[in-house]
This record gives sequence, structure tokens and C-alpha cells, in this order.
Amino acid sequence: MAGRLFLSSAVLGMVLGILAVLLMFWPIRDSGYGGSLDYLGIPLAIGAITGLLVGLICGGGAYVAVEIQNMKDWSPTGASQAVAAGTGAAVAGLLPAMALVAVALNEADPAGLMALALGVLAVCFASGFSIVTGLNRCQARG
Repeated sequence: MAGRLFLSSAVLGMVLGILAVLLMFWPIRDSGYGGSLDYLGIPLAIGAITGLLVGLICGGGAYVAVEIQNMKDWSPTGASQAVAAGTGAAVAGLLPAMALVAVALNEADPAGLMALALGVLAVCFASGFSIVTGLNRCQARG
């Protein structure tokens, strides 16, 4: 399960990183900057790498939380594993969220970056929860 968990986390993180860059730069492209998505090559690569790293960090937190729960409880349910994975991913997501908070403290109006940090934690929980739920369902099918 560990390999699939990390692979799923990495792919989901990469996709969400690319999506975040597209959402950030789409209004600029619509206003006439650049003729196509060719100008977004480097930002998309940076978004993919950043998303990959954040995905691996959250996947590691989810894996550690599930393993700790498996040590404490010999027969955990799929739902309790999913909640543990989501919580572990959110705790691991504190690392990138705290980096955003540190940057936000130097801004004149930190509300946007603070909201982004909370969003990172919410996405980390949701991704850890949903990945482990999906893996448990696949494992139950055989």
C-alpha cells in the first residue's frame, strides 16, 4: 500500500500544482500577455515540481499516521484509516503552510496568504483521506 500511496500523492500533488499555476496565470493570458500557453512553460514546471514535493510530504504524513494507527489497533476500519491518513497529511502539510505564514507576516495585507495556508491544510487532509479511501476500496475488491 505504501508505494501506491506515495505514487498517488505525488501524481495528485503534481496535478494540483499545475492547476494552481494555470489558475494564477490564466487572467494574465486573457488580458493579452503572451499568445498561448507557451509562455507558461517554466511556471508550469515549477508548479509541477512544487506540487510533487508537497504531495510527497503529505503522503509521508498519511503513511506514518496509518502505520501508527495500525500499531495501536490490530483491526482498524477503512474509515478510521482514512481519517488517520487525512489527519497525518494535514499535520505534514503544516510544513508548507508555515512557509506561507512566514511569507504572509512580511506582507502589508497577510489575509490572502493566510487563507492560502489554510487551503493547503484543507487540501492535504482531503487528499490523504480520499487516497486512502480509494486504496482501501481497491484492496477490498481484490
